[in-house]
Amino acid sequence: MVSDHQLSRSKACKLVGLSRSALYKPKTDWAAKDAPVVDALNAIVAVRARWGFWKFFTRMRKDGLPWNHKRVYRVYCDMRLNMKRRTKKRFITRERQPPCPSCATFSGATPSRMQINRANKKAPHQESPLIHTRAKTN
Repeated sequence: MVSDHQLSRSKACKLVGLSRSALYKPKTDWAAKDAPVVDALNAIVAVRARWGFWKFFTRMRKDGLPWNHKRVYRVYCDMRLNMKRRTKKRFITRERQPPCPSCATFSGATPSRMQINRANKKAPHQESPLIHTRAKTN
């Protein structure tokens, strides 16, 4: 573009949408750079295929490999080793049935201590209707 259209390098880079430093920077071959990481991951996958990323990474660290987790994770995802999480198997949902009529009378609620104390304060000389006392046996 610079020689064909008589543009400066900065204007040519603006038109294409690149930074000027991209012209001078040599291209890196990531496949060759990441080859040792791929080999290390393949060695661990051969033994333990169901391990997750962090188990792979700690195994690599214990083996003395120097790569950081961001680089290893990028290669891990490129190799498509990231698997979906195992979830619980869901049962088929059933239709809800109304409760039986004999169970409908019981509300299931028992009086709390606050309710009992309020009832005792209103009528201290009488026995609280919320407290169920046992009959004394002689």
